[in-house]
Amino acid sequence: MTKHRKREEWIASILEAAADEVHSVGYANLTMDAIVTRTELSKGGVYRFFKNKRDLALALFTLCYHRSLNFGIDEAVGWNLPMADTISRILFEYRNGAQTEKRYEMSWLQLIPETVRDTEFRSERARLLELLAAKFAQLARRLLERDGRQITAAIENKIETATLLGIAFIEGLTLQGPIGTSTQKQAELVENFVRIMVNEALGEQHD
Repeated sequence: MTKHRKREEWIASILEAAADEVHSVGYANLTMDAIVTRTELSKGGVYRFFKNKRDLALALFTLCYHRSLNFGIDEAVGWNLPMADTISRILFEYRNGAQTEKRYEMSWLQLIPETVRDTEFRSERARLLELLAAKFAQLARRLLERDGRQITAAIENKIETATLLGIAFIEGLTLQGPIGTSTQKQAELVENFVRIMVNEALGEQHD
């Protein structure tokens, strides 16, 4: 007998099952039947929430972004780190570190190519990047206020560019992993780039 749960709880359960399945067999081999076996729902129950594999994958894609960059602004300001270090910590410790489960990292890696093939995935990525840009802009303002620095549109625009390019580079370089690019080397390249751009935006010297 199916347990009574709220709609959002069932959706979360299905997406968790999808992340497990993608981690195990890859997105290309993902099937709705496999999702059913990993949940307490019937096949009809799963289809009640997601009409096909593509809809399920799009929801999982969105979840991956929210999970991997779900940072608290107050917490980040409280680290008392320079801005470049703060942004690097968010991009790398939250996206690639222990706080993000590997199954969601694998799902994200498997689904990123869909942004090239599928216009809805591409639009969703653009929407998510706009949300991230707004959040990083809010963080930048808080950090500038904390450090007693003047907040200018030029600085905010440069920091937004640095963070969005950093995310774009993470996406692009991650896709090179399967063809031999070292994950550590990827991280070093992107992190150095972000640090340089943020420090230049603040008019600070860098090595």
